[in-house]
Amino acid sequence: MESGKKRGLPGSLTIMIACLLAALWASPAWAVDRYWIADDGLWSDPANWNPAGFLPQDGDNAYLTSDDGTSRTVTYDAASYPLLHNLYIDATGSGTMRLDMTTYVAGLFADDEYVGYSGTGAFTQARETNSITHNLYLGYESGSSGTYDLSGTGELSVGCYEYVGYHGTGAFTQSGGTHTVIDEYGYAYLALGFGSEGHGTYELSGGTLEAVTELVGYWGTGEFIQTGGTNTLENLYLGGNPGSGTYDLSGTGELSVGGNENIGYSGTGEFTQSGGTNSITGRLYLGFHSGASGTYDLSGGGLSVGEDEYIGYSGTGEFTQTGGTHTVTSTLWVGHSAGGHGTYELSGTGELSVGEDEFIGREGTGTFTQTGGTHTVTSTLWVGHSAEGHGTYELSGGTLEAEQEIVGHRGTGEFTQTGGANSAVALAVGHLSGSSGTYNLSGGTLEAVTEVVGYQGTGEFTQTGGTHTVTDTLYVGHSAGGTGTFNLTGAEVSAGSINVAETSYLTAGPGGVFSVSGDFINNSLEAGLWDTDQGTLCLTGEIQEMALAGADMGAGLAGYADNFAWGGFFLESGVELHINDGNAVSGAALYVGLISFEDALMDQLARIFSEYNIYYNASLLGNEWLGGLTYDLAGAGQLIGIGGGGQVPIPGAVWLLGSGLIGLLGLRRKFKV
Repeated sequence: MESGKKRGLPGSLTIMIACLLAALWASPAWAVDRYWIADDGLWSDPANWNPAGFLPQDGDNAYLTSDDGTSRTVTYDAASYPLLHNLYIDATGSGTMRLDMTTYVAGLFADDEYVGYSGTGAFTQARETNSITHNLYLGYESGSSGTYDLSGTGELSVGCYEYVGYHGTGAFTQSGGTHTVIDEYGYAYLALGFGSEGHGTYELSGGTLEAVTELVGYWGTGEFIQTGGTNTLENLYLGGNPGSGTYDLSGTGELSVGGNENIGYSGTGEFTQSGGTNSITGRLYLGFHSGASGTYDLSGGGLSVGEDEYIGYSGTGEFTQTGGTHTVTSTLWVGHSAGGHGTYELSGTGELSVGEDEFIGREGTGTFTQTGGTHTVTSTLWVGHSAEGHGTYELSGGTLEAEQEIVGHRGTGEFTQTGGANSAVALAVGHLSGSSGTYNLSGGTLEAVTEVVGYQGTGEFTQTGGTHTVTDTLYVGHSAGGTGTFNLTGAEVSAGSINVAETSYLTAGPGGVFSVSGDFINNSLEAGLWDTDQGTLCLTGEIQEMALAGADMGAGLAGYADNFAWGGFFLESGVELHINDGNAVSGAALYVGLISFEDALMDQLARIFSEYNIYYNASLLGNEWLGGLTYDLAGAGQLIGIGGGGQVPIPGAVWLLGSGLIGLLGLRRKFKV
């Protein structure tokens, strides 16, 4: 759940001053500047240095620099391991300058190293140790360029900050070895594209990288490409203040973040994963601050988040999943804070699993689009949570499964299903007071144990297709203040029981069938809004209660106008029906168009216990088997024909219910008198 503190970007003034003081303290007053004056050569040859005859010593500044067109390689083979103050590798001419640590057993130690200070520089390491007390810079000044290649058994250790593209261009390639950027206080970081003109890239295909924090695109542009190896860190930021950062994870790469991962912190961040594993112990943020933008594209591999995940925290977040596995241990938020905007697109073979709740539009705006894959929410899926929140879910393929689904909790929620499968123990549309929820079902399957349309808020369910099953009770309107509407055309909803509250109503167009195996309780007072004279009510249970809301207006067609009438009324074999008055209006009656009993007429009438009348339209084709006659029910009520009197019943007549019963059972039914 949402708890704990959010740690911001490193680099505070206090930390900067601490590192500066440490650097000054380490600068000896007797430091000597030593310059490389040869072409290619060995570091250990005194003739290659100026002042002549002296190798760089402890505290010295070593300058591997040139300003001509000659390309030079300095092979590091120092017999002793001096602790240099600063090391500069820089060619300002058309040539190149490279330091090579691939051959000899020799360690290098320095306070700071600059690879490409104002020109170009390169460092190649395949063995031994390069230990930097403070900072490493690749591409220091604007227009400069620095590269570092780490492989084999090489070990690179940076004790404070590492900048790949400080103000210039930096590139780090690691295919092996060990690279650490760690300090004892937990403030060290690796930055790719630090300054506004900086551009840094890191390519990791093997070996291990370990850092406290990694900033990919702080003020500038950063790119991290991982196809293998292991990257372990505490916090990851893509797109800092307000830079642009990208991370591409594929192959066998392993990314392990012990704290939080921020994609689009104050700038723009993009994470693309087609393979490998991304394991986050803390939280994942996409679009943290207002104005920030974060995107995640998952097509393969595995992503696991140990705590909460935020897509559009206060900024804009987009998550696209076409494959791979995505596990959120705690809560998933899509559109978290006011002003936050989040979207999630799930398709293909993608698997999304949420361990607790999922919020689509908490206080911001959230949209979830699912065209494939599997989506599992262990607890509750909230679509439009807070009063300011707006959530939308579009399901056209794949499967969605949740313990509870709330569409419009206090805010506005919209669920549109054109395909796929959705199953929940409980579904509520328009939950609490002030909320608004809508569910549109035109294809696919929807299954719920209990379903409430308009609990205390306003809920509307429109079904024009698909398969819809409510195992227990479908409530249309529930508690005080709740208003529910259920619109059904060209499809069937099958429920254990249906309860319609006083301020709620049903509508049914051609082909709309309400199939009920338990009780049908109509307490509605909304006669003017209720419109089921083209729909069918089908009772399929054994012992059922039916509460009527219509008034008894006698044997005339006026009883069908604004009086809770049905186009068709069907009783399956074996039904025992008990009819009661359902609302506060005195008296009750049921007006139907076509009527059908699966059992023999007299057998069925003996199992309808009612003090109230049922009226049928005797003039309709399909009702001729009743002969327009009046029949006694098991009580004071009667089955009464309106119009068409004197017709002779036709035993075993075959009839088709064009307004809703056609296709209801998938075969012709014969009825016995």
